[in-house]
Order: sequence, then C-alpha cells, then structure tokens
Amino acid sequence: MKTDKKYISSISALNKNENLISVSSIYSMFEAKHSPEFYFEGECHIPWEFVYVIDGQVGITADKRVYSLSAGDIIFHKPMEFHKIWSENENWSHVFICSFDLEGKAVHQLRNGIYRLDEDSAKIMNMLLDLLRKNNSDNNWLDYADLIAQNSKIMQISVNYLELIFTYLSYSDKSVNIAEPNERINLYTKIVGVLEEHIYDKITISQIADICNVSAATVKNCFAEFAGCGVHKYFLNIKIRKAIELLKSGKNVNEVSDMLQFANPNYFSYVFKRETGTCASSYK
Repeated sequence: MKTDKKYISSISALNKNENLISVSSIYSMFEAKHSPEFYFEGECHIPWEFVYVIDGQVGITADKRVYSLSAGDIIFHKPMEFHKIWSENENWSHVFICSFDLEGKAVHQLRNGIYRLDEDSAKIMNMLLDLLRKNNSDNNWLDYADLIAQNSKIMQISVNYLELIFTYLSYSDKSVNIAEPNERINLYTKIVGVLEEHIYDKITISQIADICNVSAATVKNCFAEFAGCGVHKYFLNIKIRKAIELLKSGKNVNEVSDMLQFANPNYFSYVFKRETGTCASSYK
C-alpha cells in the first residue's frame, strides 16, 4: 500500500509537541512542618519556586502582594520575586516547597499565580508526595533533594508530575485572590508601588515616607514586617530583576548600569554577580 507523503507530513505537524511547560532543573524539594511561632525572613533567587500548603494556614508575601493560604492552596514565585512565609494561627502548618527552572510558551501564565487545587490536580500532587515519601530513606527529614539527584527514575517521574500540574494550572481558571487587605498591608503595597515607579531613579526612605504621608520609621517598620528585609535591599533586588529583563532585551551592561542609576558599570556587575550568582554579561 502506497502512503501519501503529504498526509504523513500533516500528521507529523499535528502531533508535534510544543513544550508548553518544561521543568529543566530542580534545585530543592522538601516538606516542612512549622510551629505557630514560625517566621521566615524574606528571600529572592533566580529559580522559580512554589509553596503548596498541605495543612494549616500560612501568610505569604510575594513582592507587594500579601496572602493568607490554607490547605490545598499553591502559590508560584517567579524569578527574583521577594517572598517570605510565616505561620498564621495557633496550629502547626505543613508545606511542600520546590524551586526549579521552567521553560515553554505557557510559563508566563504562572507569573503571580495562586490557585486552589481542585480534586484532579490535588490527586496528582498527592501522587508526587507519596512517591517521594515512599522512596525517602530518612523518614525523619523530608528533604528530597538527594533522593531525586541520586535516582534518575524518581527524578523523571517527579518532573512529569510537576509538568502535568503546572500545565493544568497555567490554563486553569481556578486562580483565587485570597488577600485580606488592612491598613498595614495597604501601606506596604503602596511603598512597594513607589519603589517600582522609581526603578530608574534613586530614592530615599524620607522621600518614600513623604509620598506615602507617613514617617520614615513607619516605612521601615512596615517594610520589615512584610518584606523581611530593608527598603534599600528590596529596591536593589527589583533593580536587578529589571536589569535581567533589559539585558535579555539586548541592552549591554553599560546601558543597563546607566539606566538603573548604578554608580558605574563595574559596581553594577559586582552587585549583579553578588545577588544572582551569575555574570551580567552572560545574559543575551
């Protein structure tokens, strides 16, 4: 029987995998149980990260957004997003946290993503957790980094589960906004908004306080409460995040240093390497 080549070509094109979401690297993967007093100071880093709440209730800051998450909720932190986490009530909290690199045309859909897993996606997440727990040799310490690094089969299955969950969520309308604004949260959001508006400038805490119509001490205290770091540290890191965006768009190191008001290109390169672990010149 002779096969039509045009037919074969059309079938191949229809079946081509577009890689909507691909997990290219996993850096950390662990469960953690926290007491009611738990409070983690903020951080930011190049890899993506998600926090999935298994039990209890936690507060989470993601840049200028503040959330209260409960069992079944998951939040995604994009690269260089400031985030922190704390227990919110008198009960212990139980979370599953993973940091990773993502590739694919649908990755942008997960930026600022926060979801309540439905029955199907929760089943997949539980299958992943069961796999990790069953194969973990040290049941007293639920850090799975060594397990997946040493077992290629577990790594592959874990990646497959993650990609399935991420792809499902990236096209889901299950996104939920569970922030509970109050006066302090509103002030924090306003402060971060001021920093974002002045990303191409230099700005002092006194100037921020004047814009927000509060004292400099109030700015510092509010920012420490929700960001877990100083205003200047946060401002530096959102400049670094913008620098990555500009470098990827084709700007060179000298141009980016000047645009973001660094003292000189050498200092910009030093700070960039210190904060990200990579050279600014490596971004194209």
